[in-house]
Amino acid sequence: GQQAGERFGRSVGGIGDVDGNGARDLAVGADFALRRERDGAGEVTVALLPAAAPEYTPEPEPEEPTRPQPEPETPQPGPVTPGPLPTPPAPTPSAPGTPPAGGGRTPTPAKPLRVRTVTAGSATLRANAGTLTATRAGGVALGSVRCTRSGAARCTVTVTVTVKVGAKRWTVTVKPRTVAKGAAARLTVRLPRAARAALKRQANGSLVARVVSRDEDGRRGSGTWRATLRGTR
Repeated sequence: GQQAGERFGRSVGGIGDVDGNGARDLAVGADFALRRERDGAGEVTVALLPAAAPEYTPEPEPEEPTRPQPEPETPQPGPVTPGPLPTPPAPTPSAPGTPPAGGGRTPTPAKPLRVRTVTAGSATLRANAGTLTATRAGGVALGSVRCTRSGAARCTVTVTVTVKVGAKRWTVTVKPRTVAKGAAARLTVRLPRAARAALKRQANGSLVARVVSRDEDGRRGSGTWRATLRGTR
């Protein structure tokens, strides 16, 4: 206020935008103001508040025009003159027993199995002799059988195999096979799981096969052969 004790600012109130500048103005009261020599006459002062300054927005700088870049020239292919084809080098003969190029080993031809003939009545077997090798599944090829008697039209063959590994034995009977005269049937036995495990531990064993044949006339005969048995590790 103009003098002490007028209590300027005792009451303040908004009166809207009086001067129209966008800012809301205030009315400030002084109820003890001395005016015209009158105590407590009071006075109201209108405060015209300034408007908020407008936000500054910089003008964008003009961009320089982009000059087009020239495209690179693509070379045109010229005429191609075909040349002579390269001649492959001739293979150099190697001496017997020389390993092939590349450090590999010369394959060794598999040795043929020895075969022995076993006669069992009207049937004749070509049995695999020597050392027989069991597959991982336990299969062992025993050989082949034919019905060879002149008066027999067919033969029924039964094979019983005894396998020995160490001190243990296993006996397996192959399902009977009926063979017509002139035809051949392969004989295969499947070893028990325990025999396969024993062969895997000890590597070698023995096999004894007994063959019994019977023709349609009731003639019977039998034959036996032995072989060394080896397991696959």
